[in-house]
Amino acid sequence: MDYPAVLLSLFVILLISTDSVESLYPFHRVFSFGDSMADTGNACRSMGAQNCPALKPPFGETYFHQPNGRWSDGRVVADFIGVASIISSSLFIVGEIGGVEYLFGFSKKKSVDEMKSWVPYIVAAISSAVNDLINLAATTLIVPGGYAVGCAPGYMTMFQSNNPADYDMLTGCLKRLNEFTVYHNTMLMKELVKLRLLHPLANIIYADYYGAQSQLYLNKLDFPAPLYACCGGPGPYNSSLQCGSQGSQTCSNPENYISWDGGHLTEAANKAIANGILYGPFAFPPL
Repeated sequence: MDYPAVLLSLFVILLISTDSVESLYPFHRVFSFGDSMADTGNACRSMGAQNCPALKPPFGETYFHQPNGRWSDGRVVADFIGVASIISSSLFIVGEIGGVEYLFGFSKKKSVDEMKSWVPYIVAAISSAVNDLINLAATTLIVPGGYAVGCAPGYMTMFQSNNPADYDMLTGCLKRLNEFTVYHNTMLMKELVKLRLLHPLANIIYADYYGAQSQLYLNKLDFPAPLYACCGGPGPYNSSLQCGSQGSQTCSNPENYISWDGGHLTEAANKAIANGILYGPFAFPPL
């Protein structure tokens, strides 16, 4: 079995908050390490505008009103956590990491069982990054689990099935892909237990992105089109064309969508997930 190199793209952001939540979150810097779901524009800056779709319309239209390298119509989860974080020390967000590697494997038609053999390598890479940051004096770290990829329009287009049993009755998502994410997250949480024992003075927080995101698919009032991409092309999930490419179309109401481009989330979904981490039951231990 060939395993892909685990490439950890490190996207570092500095977010300064307002005074309104000063008493709630004692951080004034947020350093976010992760893949394109967490990227605030650094990947695009390194590859150049000509090669990066996220530096072209319609990316960034909702909040920034222009593309800025975020793979969304607006802000990502780390932006919202950063706004709530203030004064006194630094908060490190290590992830989400592994999504790109898993997408690579699944796109090569590898089975879920084959992909499970990759999980220990991904989790070990995350653990190594957390350990290194703590050794460099980081004291508070958020380590997110994986997203609900079985609900992503891109994945659902790639793995369409004629068997109704393959889909979750409540959400319409692909069960086996979400079960894979649960497996990854379970392995990650076990690793974090070991890290907490190794570093008892560090505050290592698991962020349940999967749980926070999964609730959105049951909220048809706020997200009436939960399984469709806002920006993309034709097909059952509006995800057959790359967002921003010739022939692609963008919805007029991204606030009603969870998926922005079939693989990344809208600002509205990112905000809801961040709120679930900051104020809801999806941070362990709570922030």
